[in-house]
Amino acid sequence: CLNGTLAGAPADVAELVELLVADPLLRFEASDFKYSKASAAEPPFPDLVIKRVAELISTGGVFSSIPISDTGEGYLTPEEFRAALEARDRNAAFGGDGDGDGG
Repeated sequence: CLNGTLAGAPADVAELVELLVADPLLRFEASDFKYSKASAAEPPFPDLVIKRVAELISTGGVFSSIPISDTGEGYLTPEEFRAALEARDRNAAFGGDGDGDGG
């Protein structure tokens, strides 16, 4: 996931979008990008730095062996997550250890 704002000459922005779309790990499509015109006397992001990193959040590589195709497996929807938290809280309120079996 990438969320950001970039400013530049139209040709330069188009070149960056082409690079991002071409990267198979990022899985972007041209339609993922939104464009708008801006006018400024000076560049709006003079200190912008773009770099590729191994992890967005450093884990020391703990998760690097997990294939990208597996990253969506085992996740709960927001509704399922809330229900799981509520079930855990109900269980704990009645003296359970939080694993859902009442013990």
